[in-house]
Amino acid sequence: MRLLFLRAALLHYSTLLAIARVLPWARRRMRPGTPRSVALTGTFFNESWIMNHLRPLAGSALCAEIHLVCTFPVPPLDKVRVISPPAWMCRVLGRTPARLLTFVALCVQRRPDLIGGFHIFANGLFAILLARILGSKSLYFCGGGPREVLGGGYQSNDVVAKVGHGDMWIERRLLAAIQECDLVITMGSRTVEFFRSRGITS
Repeated sequence: MRLLFLRAALLHYSTLLAIARVLPWARRRMRPGTPRSVALTGTFFNESWIMNHLRPLAGSALCAEIHLVCTFPVPPLDKVRVISPPAWMCRVLGRTPARLLTFVALCVQRRPDLIGGFHIFANGLFAILLARILGSKSLYFCGGGPREVLGGGYQSNDVVAKVGHGDMWIERRLLAAIQECDLVITMGSRTVEFFRSRGITS
């Protein structure tokens, strides 16, 4: 039953992504060399992990500002503003839905140049679709390597893990979504080669 639900959810997601692809407004054109505004979201459990990703991005001359929506305490960092969903919203909706709803509100209000998520399920998927709808560029941070995608990510994501086994149909849907992403950031040559072998070069 859980597998059918996940497949149905991803099928609906693919439909929404296809609709967003043909929206009447074009993607915003950005002049080369112009500093970009970035909006990010993710679930974090380790301060050093998130700082190792944020510092290089914030330190880039091409990064104007970063708005990070999360529920994890992040130390002060130049050009990074951390936004947390209200406590009442987390209690009513749950931490992840509250965080994603806050992320949508932020992106609709600020219209950042880049919209990104850490890990493909569900932050990366959410960021890719939202960026397409708003006309922004999409960014996916792959911090878990090929395990985020292989078998549908059942070795990496708690939701998919409850299925109990890998699913190639889900894996193909995840790869198709990543193919739509404008920029994929990952660590290690093994993960780069994995994505390239699946036809992803962004």
